[in-house]
Amino acid sequence: YFLGKKELFKGLAIEKLETEWREYPVFHIDFNGSNFTVPGTLEDILEGTIKGWEREYGKSQDYTDIGKRFAYVLKQAHEQSGRRCVVLIDEYDKPILDVLDTGIKGEQEETLLEDRNREVLKGFYSVFKAADDDLQFVLLTGVTK
Repeated sequence: YFLGKKELFKGLAIEKLETEWREYPVFHIDFNGSNFTVPGTLEDILEGTIKGWEREYGKSQDYTDIGKRFAYVLKQAHEQSGRRCVVLIDEYDKPILDVLDTGIKGEQEETLLEDRNREVLKGFYSVFKAADDDLQFVLLTGVTK
């Protein structure tokens, strides 16, 4: 829908209801299928994903923090396309659920991996509030309430 692909909705009610079929910059992350019991997996996924978006929309030389880099990409995509961004995240909670109550330590042996993943995700997800002007729609799916 957010890619403006009207043909995918042929014969459905939305085909008649939607009149503009605008295309938005869409950012999708799927945490399903990864093994988050291995320290560094979450960081690697986010780093690789952000790097791909930076190649497309530009990279700030000022930021090294993954959340700030993502916010910069969203701003650039908004400015370049003239449309606010759409963010879709599948299984937002899997990086924490995989390691919850397992006692697995992170790369720094004194920190539990569940705490490390929680902090990484907290920094990453906090972008949505700061980038509100650049966001049209955000949807996170998961299995926890």
